[in-house]
Amino acid sequence: MMVLPTHGQGIEIDMQPPAYLDNETYFAGIDRLENIARNFEPAAPDDLRTRIIEAVGDLGVWPKTCLPLSVVIETEAA
Repeated sequence: MMVLPTHGQGIEIDMQPPAYLDNETYFAGIDRLENIARNFEPAAPDDLRTRIIEAVGDLGVWPKTCLPLSVVIETEAA
């Protein structure tokens, strides 16, 4: 477990092995994030966060809180 310092608080990061994506998928994701940033609407910051979460999720990147409970229990028991 690695702890990153952030403004007086530490954030724990469970270091997982790297995941590699197909180049086309990776660069399409980068292009999508770049498009989101270029079209940012300051009046709708919640929309920005939602669009980024969707773009990253489409790449298969999700927080552990999205795992089914059975997977979490099995992982922690190991």
